[in-house]
Amino acid sequence: MKGRLMRVFAVCSLAILMLFSFVGSAAAASSQFITKGSTSSKVVALTFDDGSDGTNIGKLLQILSDHNVRATFFLTGSGAMDHPQSIRNIASKGHQLGNHSYSHPDFTKLTASQIKSELDRTESVIRNLTGRSTKPIFRAPFGAVNSAALRAIGDAGYTHTIQWDIDTVDWRGVSADQIVTKVMSNVKPGSIILMHTGAGASGTPGALPVMISKLKAQGYKFVTVSEMLNLPTGTPPSTVKTYTVQAGDTLYSIALRFNVTVEQLAAANGITDPSLIRVGQVLIIPGQSGFQDVSAFYAPAVNYLVKNGVSNGISSTAFGTYQPIKRVDAAVWMAKILKLDTVSAPPSGFTDVPARAAGAVNALKEEGIMNGKTSARFDSSGYLTRGETALVLQRAYDLAGSSSASSFADVSVRYEAAVDALVANGVTNGISATHFGTDRDVTRGQLAVFLYRINN
Repeated sequence: MKGRLMRVFAVCSLAILMLFSFVGSAAAASSQFITKGSTSSKVVALTFDDGSDGTNIGKLLQILSDHNVRATFFLTGSGAMDHPQSIRNIASKGHQLGNHSYSHPDFTKLTASQIKSELDRTESVIRNLTGRSTKPIFRAPFGAVNSAALRAIGDAGYTHTIQWDIDTVDWRGVSADQIVTKVMSNVKPGSIILMHTGAGASGTPGALPVMISKLKAQGYKFVTVSEMLNLPTGTPPSTVKTYTVQAGDTLYSIALRFNVTVEQLAAANGITDPSLIRVGQVLIIPGQSGFQDVSAFYAPAVNYLVKNGVSNGISSTAFGTYQPIKRVDAAVWMAKILKLDTVSAPPSGFTDVPARAAGAVNALKEEGIMNGKTSARFDSSGYLTRGETALVLQRAYDLAGSSSASSFADVSVRYEAAVDALVANGVTNGISATHFGTDRDVTRGQLAVFLYRINN
C-alpha cells in the first residue's frame, strides 16, 4: 500500500512539474524572423539601418519627402547619441522607427541579459529624443541571430525581427546604378529592401529617387514594415517638442513657459509625482490639444476640430495624425462639421454601418455628399482616398475652380472638377507637381487640414 502511494505521488509530482515547464515555455514567445511580407499586393518597404555617423540622413529624408514616401529606419542607440537632431528629423517626417541595438554587436555572441540591455538602452534613448517607441520591430546587426537570441529579443518586447530579401550592399560603396539594378532585378510583392544611412553608402542618395520612380512606374506602393505586416506601433509617428530640464525648473514653471497645464505635461511624460523631475531630464511638451503626435503644421487644424467637437482623437494622447481615416470616421467628421440633421434623415439602407455613425451616414447620403460603394455597403472599415475626399469636399461646400488638375497625371475625368476646385480654393496642391495622389489614402491629419482651410 505504501509503495503504491509513493508511486502515485511520484506520478503526480512529475505531472505538476511538466505542467509548469509547459506553461513557462509557452509564456516566452520568440521574436518572429521576417525576410519579406506575405502578400500578393504590389507593396515594398524601404528600410535604412543607421549606425555611427548617419551622414546621408538629411539627403535621404529630403528625397523621401519629395516623393511622399514613408520608410522604416532601424536606429542604434550610439548613433542616436552621436546625431540626435537627425533622429528627431526622421521621427518628425512620420517614418517608422525600429531598434538596431545600442552598440551594433553580434547578437549570437551575447547573453540574454546583454541582449536586453542593448535593446532597452536604445529604446530609452529614442523615446527621450522623439517620444516614440521602437517596438515591436528589431533588426539584428549583421543580420545575425539564432534561436536563443530570438527568444531573448521576444522577451524584451520585440515581436518581430526584420531581415530583408533585397540587400543592396550599399555599405560597400557600390554605385547608384548598381543599387538600382539590384533592386529592380529582384523586387517582388512584399519585398523588404535594405539600405544604410552612413557615409559608406555613398551611392544610396543617388539611387533612391531613381528606384522610387521605377518602382512606382511598375505599380508598387511604399509602406512601412509595420504596415506591411499589419502590426501595431508603440506610438504614432509624430513631431514632438521636447525640453531639457534646467536647474531651478519646476513642472509648473515649464508648463507655464509652454502654455500647457501641469496635468498635460505630467500625462505626456508618465510623471506621477510632479516634484520628481531632475536636471537634464528630457520632457515631451504636448500640443495645445494634448496630443503627442500633432506637429506645428497640423496643430491649428487639430485644435480647430477638437474645439468644435468634430473629433477627440484616437486616444487621450494621440490624434492619429498619420493614420489613414476610415470612411465611417470621415462621415462622422463631415456630419458634425456641417451640422447636418442626423436624426431625421431617412435610413441609408447600408448594412455595414455601426450604430454610432448611422445618423451621419444617413444625413450625408440624403444630402448627396457621400454615398456607399454599393447599394448595400457603405464600406465603413475601408479607407477614404484623396480622390474621394475631393469629391466629398466639393459637394459639401459647393466648391468650384478653374481647370488646373490637367497637370496631374493621376486625375481621371471622374475626379477632375473636384480636384480643380480644391486646388483653386487653396485646400491642397497635390502630393507633387505631377500627381494629386488620387488613389492614395487620406490621413486623419490631412483631412483635418483640408477642413480647417475650407472653414477658415
